[in-house]
Amino acid sequence: MRVGRALACSLLLFAACDPGEWRPPTLQDSHEDPAKLRPGFGNAQLHTWWPLTDAEVATLEGADKARAGDAHALLAFAIFGSGEARDAASYARYTERFDAFIAHVRPSMEAEPDQSKRGDLLNHAMHEFFFTGAPNAKDPSIGSYDYDQARVTEIFDHGTFNCISSALLYVAAARAFALPVRGVITKNHAFVELDPDGGNQRIDVETTTPRGFGQVHDAAFYASMLPEWKKLGLDPMTYDDYVKREIVPPSVFVARAMNDKRIAVESVRDRLFEAAAVLAPDDSAIVHNRLASYVNESKWLFEHKASRTTLRLVETIGPVVSETPTRFPSDKRLLEDVAWMAWYDAEALLITGHGDEAAPIADDGLDHVDPSWDDAKLLREDFTGVLLDRMTELQTQGAYEKSVEVIRKHVEACRASDVCLNNLYLTFDGWCVKHQLAKDWASAKKDMQVCIALLPDDTRCHHTLEGLNRLHP
Repeated sequence: MRVGRALACSLLLFAACDPGEWRPPTLQDSHEDPAKLRPGFGNAQLHTWWPLTDAEVATLEGADKARAGDAHALLAFAIFGSGEARDAASYARYTERFDAFIAHVRPSMEAEPDQSKRGDLLNHAMHEFFFTGAPNAKDPSIGSYDYDQARVTEIFDHGTFNCISSALLYVAAARAFALPVRGVITKNHAFVELDPDGGNQRIDVETTTPRGFGQVHDAAFYASMLPEWKKLGLDPMTYDDYVKREIVPPSVFVARAMNDKRIAVESVRDRLFEAAAVLAPDDSAIVHNRLASYVNESKWLFEHKASRTTLRLVETIGPVVSETPTRFPSDKRLLEDVAWMAWYDAEALLITGHGDEAAPIADDGLDHVDPSWDDAKLLREDFTGVLLDRMTELQTQGAYEKSVEVIRKHVEACRASDVCLNNLYLTFDGWCVKHQLAKDWASAKKDMQVCIALLPDDTRCHHTLEGLNRLHP
C-alpha cells in the first residue's frame, strides 16, 4: 500500500508539469525553402553569403593578388567598394580608363629613375587626367574635391574626388609602376605614404592636391590648415591625429575604405563588409563587421522562423567563423560574434530535428562564454535554453539517462533557470518511476542519488530516496 502511494506521488509530480511551459522546438520549423527565401545567396567556394555578380566573384577570387599589391586586383576591389553591384562590362569600362591613364603616364614615369620624383609626377598626372569634374560649390579654388565623394567609380564617371577616393586611385596607379606605397588613416582623413627605394625616407602624399607630394606634416602645417578645413565645414585634423596615424598595406587600405560610412550605406553595407574581410582577413575591425552582418542576418532569419536558411548560411560561411578564434584568440568582440553564430546554429538544428547535433554546440558554447562580454548573461541563458530543450525533448521520449547527460556538465547554469531546474528534476522523477514500475528498486535509488548529487538543494530528490529506503531497505 505504501509502495503504491509513493509511486502515485511520483507520477503526480511528473504530470504536474504545466505543458504550457515547454513545447517541442520542432513545432517552430516552417520548412521554408532557402533558395526561395534567399535567392542568389551563398557561394560555397568563396564561403560568402551575400549575392555576387560574376564580375564580383572574379574580384574576390583575386584577393591574393590584391594582397600582393597587384594594381588591377586592387582596382577591382576599389570598384567593388564603390557600393552598387556591377557587371563585367562595368568593370571593364573602369579598368580601360585606368589602363589608358597608365599608358598615358608611362613614358614620363619610365624616363624618371628617381622613385620620389616618379611619385610626385604620378600625383600631378592623376589630377590632370582624372579630376576634371565640376568645381566645388563651397570653394571653386579646390577644384572638383567633394567631401562625400569616397567612391573610385565616381572619379571615372564625374571627375570628383575626396581624400579616400583619390588615395585609392593613387595607390592602384602607384602599384602599376611597382612604387612602394602604403595607406595612411586617421580618424577623419586618409592619404598615402611612399617609401622610395625601400629606405627610411618616408614621404607623405596628400592626394587631394597636385601639390600634396612631400607635404610636411608638422604642428605648423595643421595650424595653417585650420581655416581651410573650417571653410569647407570639415572636422579639423590635428598634429596629434597625425602622430597617431595608422599605416597599412594597400590591400588593407582598400578594405578599410569599403567600410566607410559614406559608402557602406544600409542597402549595400553587408556585401561590402563581407568583401572587405575577404581582402583583409587579419584586420579585426573589418572581420567584426563581416561577422556582425552574419549575426544580424541570423537574427532576422530566427525572427522569421527560417531555421533551414540559417543552417544554409552557417554551412556556407562556417569555415570563416570557425577560424576566427584561431586568428583572434584574444579579441572579445569577435569571440562574442562567434558565440552568437554558434547559438543560432544550435537553435536552428534543434528546431529542424537535429537535437543530437545542437546539444554539443550549446555545451561548447557555454564553455567559452566570457563573463566580461557585453552579452555574456544572455548567451549563457540562450545556450542553456538549447540544452534545456534537448533535455526535455529526450525526457518526453523516455530517454532519461541521455536526457541527464545533456545537462550534467552545465548543471550550474541549469540551476539559474527555474524551468530548467524543474525539468531536470522531472527527468530524474520519470527515470525513477520507470525503474519502480519494473520493480528495480536499486536503480530507482541510484536515480535519486544522482539527482541529489546534481541538485543537493532539491528536497524532492531527498524525500523520494528516503521513501525508497524505508520501503525497500
